[in-house]
Amino acid sequence: MGEEFWMPYILTKFFEKKSYQEDFIKGNFYLSSLATFTKTYAERGLIEAAAQGDRYAKGILDRQRNKSQRDVLEGTIASIPPSRDKEFPAEMREVMCTDVMIRALGYNYCNVMCFCKMEYRQQIFKEKMSIDWNEPNMKDFGEYAIIVKNPKEFIRRIDNAINNQNYQYICGDVNYHPMTLNNKPVNNKHSMTLGLDKPVLVKDFLKRSKKIDYDAFDKCDYYKNQNEWRIVVNNGVADEQPLRINVGNLSDIIEKVDRRDLANKMRELFLGFEVSPMEKEYYGNISRTEMKEVFYRLGENKGNLMVNIG
Repeated sequence: MGEEFWMPYILTKFFEKKSYQEDFIKGNFYLSSLATFTKTYAERGLIEAAAQGDRYAKGILDRQRNKSQRDVLEGTIASIPPSRDKEFPAEMREVMCTDVMIRALGYNYCNVMCFCKMEYRQQIFKEKMSIDWNEPNMKDFGEYAIIVKNPKEFIRRIDNAINNQNYQYICGDVNYHPMTLNNKPVNNKHSMTLGLDKPVLVKDFLKRSKKIDYDAFDKCDYYKNQNEWRIVVNNGVADEQPLRINVGNLSDIIEKVDRRDLANKMRELFLGFEVSPMEKEYYGNISRTEMKEVFYRLGENKGNLMVNIG
């Protein structure tokens, strides 16, 4: 029998354009607000703005067209069974196929940068090492990629840059959860999400919910194949615009690679002992509980209700 042990994961990130990949290596971070993942905007205006070189409009347009990057449930923090709901019309309960959810408005102002975790198993047999990868399907995110070779130094540079801006941040794993109906997991592949325009108070809704309220590191398990790790930043402003942060040149701790060559490059780096795994923990200058309260306040402690019908 060989000696087998499980290691954590390596961080990767994918880009649609080579120029985005090169910009990242220069340390230019572009953090979209969660609003760009959840909202639907008029396409004609976005097309006109994108044609004039508006990168923000181009990003929103791409996400609206790319289902892998759209998630209307980003920022959903809790749910209640339909029987406890008082806002949706009572006659809708018969067609509700999930619990009623609330998305905190403050998360519209939450800026994020997303990465992908490549988990692996390392085996040693008769003094020879072999590596098995769990390589996610990320073709919808681009043909160009980077590999973080030195995660501790990567985190240190992020920490320095964000603290110099007096922003609050946390980075770590995204957790995936199934949608529920009457607090039990359900599979809703054939359904649509409806929402109410009139917001409700988050605290009032949470009193009706028996679940612990989620945060920006919790997502629907529909997206679990993305195996995401993310940086979450609060700049203290109720603004849905993207955030740009420079962390300094990263070429000494980042390896660039084409997506199709990712597995081969990872193997090469491992055999040359040129890459280190990421530790499974959260980093930052504020706790997840504190950050959650900050975003609630930014959204005036209000949220929008949503439910899936089908």
